[in-house]
Amino acid sequence: MAIRESATEAGRPMAIGRTMQAGLVLVLLCFALVVIGCWGSVPVSRFYVIEYDVEPLDVNPPLDLVLGVEPFSTRPLYRDRRIAYRTSQHTVVYYPYCYWAAGPGELVADQLADHLRKTRLLRAVEIAPYGASPDWILSGHVQQFEEVTRGGKALARLELSVRLESVADRQILREELLEIEKPLSARSPEHVAAAMSAAVREAGERVVGLIRELAPHP
Repeated sequence: MAIRESATEAGRPMAIGRTMQAGLVLVLLCFALVVIGCWGSVPVSRFYVIEYDVEPLDVNPPLDLVLGVEPFSTRPLYRDRRIAYRTSQHTVVYYPYCYWAAGPGELVADQLADHLRKTRLLRAVEIAPYGASPDWILSGHVQQFEEVTRGGKALARLELSVRLESVADRQILREELLEIEKPLSARSPEHVAAAMSAAVREAGERVVGLIRELAPHP
């Protein structure tokens, strides 16, 4: 009998410990349910793109040039994919849970390449790494890519430096700084994306103009 009592007494702390652990888990689960009920579900992340329509130009035949588009560099601020807006000269904040679908440098370079391709102005437009050896290279640097406020109005501001360079002799054909602002119809990430798309479209049209000005005409 003494041995049985000893075993029973030894088992009681283990049983009590398991009961306390189960109770603690239950309390934590209840707390988690209360938090979710009060705060709602985790916010959904949203991703935005630069997109617009481009009409082909009346150029036949196209210019006998293959254009290569290099990846565009950016200021460190815009290497973050979050959508930025400036509240003062020295303060930049971000829309929560809202992101560009790619880094601004990649977005702008890819969209300009697509813009030039759709115009049918050139024999080919290639993105690095190139399938065909290009005659000219388009490179760029995104200096500003954000929402700003000017005179109480919200604007999407694109500041982009572009360079056209001849591959054969490494000659710089033209360097231009494009500063473009487009109004937002409302303050939201979606409207920033729409206004920034309009800004990139204007940049594309200006790059087309540079190419037509510089290219040898048939």
